[in-house]
Amino acid sequence: MIENCFGILSARWRIFRRPIRAADSLVQQIVQATVCLHNYLRLTENAMYCPVGFVDSEDSSGVIREGEWRTIVAADQGAFQRIETPRGRPQNDANLVRESLTSYFLTDRGSLPWQWQHTRSTGPGLPTA
Repeated sequence: MIENCFGILSARWRIFRRPIRAADSLVQQIVQATVCLHNYLRLTENAMYCPVGFVDSEDSSGVIREGEWRTIVAADQGAFQRIETPRGRPQNDANLVRESLTSYFLTDRGSLPWQWQHTRSTGPGLPTA
C-alpha cells in the first residue's frame, strides 16, 4: 500500500520523481506539504486529480487492477529509493527520514480517519463498506 501512496504522490508531484537533495527538515516539510495538498485535492477536485483508474483498485473477486499512476512513474528514478552514495552519513540520514515518514503514514496518528474508506469508495467496482 505504501508503494501506491508514494507512487501517486510521485505521479502528481514531480519533486518526488528523483532523489531530493535538501536538508532533512526541508524534505520533511516538502512531504508534509504535498500530502496536505494531495488530501485537499482528493476532497475538492477528486475527479480531475485522481480520475477513475488512476489509483490501484480491487474488483469484487479480490483481483488488484494496477492504476495509471504506475505508467506515469515507471521510468522515474524515484525520490523514495535508497540513496546509494559513498559518503555514508548523508545516505543514512536520508534513509532514516524515509523510513520514519513511511512508518508515520502507517500509524493511527499519521493517517487520516477517512482516507482508507475514501480511497476504497472512489475506484470502479469497489465495495463501499
